[in-house]
Amino acid sequence: MSTVHELLADLAGQNVKLWTDDNRLRVSAPKGVLTPALQDRMRVHKAELMTLLDARDGRNQKPALQPQPRSGANHDEAPLSYAQQRLWFVDQLEGGSNGYVLPSALRLTGVLDVARLQAALDALVARHESLRTTFNEVEEGVLVQRIHPPQAVAMQRVPLRHLPANACQAEARRLSDEDMRRPFDLQRGPLIRCTLYEFSDNEFVLFVLMHHIVADGWSVPILAGEVAHHYANPSKPLPPLEVQYADFAQWQRSWLHGDALQKQIGYWTKQLSDAPPLIELPTDRPRTATQTFRSQAINFEVDAALTQALTALAQQHGATLYMVVLAAYGVLLSRYSRQNSVVIGSPIANRTDPALEPLIGFFVNTLPMRVEVDAVQTFAEMLQRVKQMTLDAYANQDAPFEQIVDALKLPRTLNHTPLFQVLLAWLNQTGSA
Repeated sequence: MSTVHELLADLAGQNVKLWTDDNRLRVSAPKGVLTPALQDRMRVHKAELMTLLDARDGRNQKPALQPQPRSGANHDEAPLSYAQQRLWFVDQLEGGSNGYVLPSALRLTGVLDVARLQAALDALVARHESLRTTFNEVEEGVLVQRIHPPQAVAMQRVPLRHLPANACQAEARRLSDEDMRRPFDLQRGPLIRCTLYEFSDNEFVLFVLMHHIVADGWSVPILAGEVAHHYANPSKPLPPLEVQYADFAQWQRSWLHGDALQKQIGYWTKQLSDAPPLIELPTDRPRTATQTFRSQAINFEVDAALTQALTALAQQHGATLYMVVLAAYGVLLSRYSRQNSVVIGSPIANRTDPALEPLIGFFVNTLPMRVEVDAVQTFAEMLQRVKQMTLDAYANQDAPFEQIVDALKLPRTLNHTPLFQVLLAWLNQTGSA
């Protein structure tokens, strides 16, 4: 039988959120994760889970997440979150870079009511303040996000019916690539662009671009689901959101500072103080003086049999599938780089309160996961170390990555990113990142 700590590790790895409310255990999980077997394990350990959660919440001393007061003449201003502040400075440094554009494409088939689709997009933007927000420096060093009243989304229509069927998608791809190269203006907005490519009378693609400062990968399926709902049920609005992104930003600033922040930063500085600054992978050419961000992709699939074997290995050691893959990836990188210590970046959703899960916004943080490889250890022994390291990292996930880098006082260079140069992005929710 698994221990409560093994159960917590399994739940954390599957994006299951637990909290206590009025002496009850509350759960929020992605669709399909809470299998009967997992629910049985939670019932067995319910009392222990509640004890640990109560102790954790008392230690973190986070205030309740709720609507926050706004500033500004029209009560429409709020501070930036730490993540937004990071992207603002990157945008200023790179002069309106298009490197932080988040694209999504929705294929629509059948008879399309364009006016109804327009109304669905308008309802989406009215519901999520983040999609009608701009960013301004009101005085030197003082940044605010400004929420604007709802207005109609400018949806561009591009008819491609005149092209042969096999050329429609190629032309839409060419035009969408051009669109992605157009930077957003964070100060003027809007920070969402929509284009409807019309292939025929019953085949369309809705291409949506958002700047990363107002949305993350988790936001994309929210967008798709809500547009579908508003289109199919125009007379049935979704229930009001408990909070908006600006409330989260203000809430984050209100508690994540001083001792609360330094406690988490202290963990990371201890964990990474002597970590190698660069992973020395063998390459067929020297590293360029500056990062080019040109990339290629290689796709492959892990078959069901291997996936089941890895899952069984994880369960055998009270770990999660993510922990097994992270450990294996660490071994692979260690062998190629001939380094016993490697740091792997790992994006985390960072939606630590259930009220944040239905929001479109930029919550994601990146955790620098340090994997130590000891040649005399078995993989099972190494997996236990990776498991504990992962749990500790999750417990300190609120610390913004850029503040970890600053605390370590790492030398900066334009030809590689600080702390890590490889990522393991674990997607256990369709469309999330």
